[in-house]
Amino acid sequence: MIDTDNLRTASLYINNQLLSRGLLRDGQVIDFARSATGDDNAAATMGRIVSVLNDLILRRDRDAEQRESLSTAMRTLRAENLKHTNDIVRLADKHTEAKRKLEIAEASETALKTQMKSADAAIRGLKEEVSRTKGLVAQARAACATDVRLVPLRGRLLLSGLGSRRRQTSYGS
Repeated sequence: MIDTDNLRTASLYINNQLLSRGLLRDGQVIDFARSATGDDNAAATMGRIVSVLNDLILRRDRDAEQRESLSTAMRTLRAENLKHTNDIVRLADKHTEAKRKLEIAEASETALKTQMKSADAAIRGLKEEVSRTKGLVAQARAACATDVRLVPLRGRLLLSGLGSRRRQTSYGS
């Protein structure tokens, strides 16, 4: 059998542990040493022990519920994290695609600007050619107008020249 002093020390230790964890109601300690001696208060002591054991069982159940709740919360958070990760990957893919399209658009823009510069140079060349052509057309019109004015005069000169030759040939024959 356990020595009474050791039993009291153990009882004091257990009571302190129970008090520190809030398992003893109203701070009433359980005298484990006296209950072993067969006192009349054994029924009351046993009742308090049963009460403490009941509190321990309830606390264990609460802890199990909390663990289950935490486990559920962690599963939910993992699922949300996976969803967010998938969203991030999807958005990163969209970003990459948009960036690629932007680069293509910028390359097209550069090519179109180059073509536009070439077209502008061609337009300037064509305008200069049109200007030269207009000048040539104006010169041709002026020459034609001059020729048109000179045609009747030349015709008269030719006729008069023909007439004088005929006269000369008719005199000479």
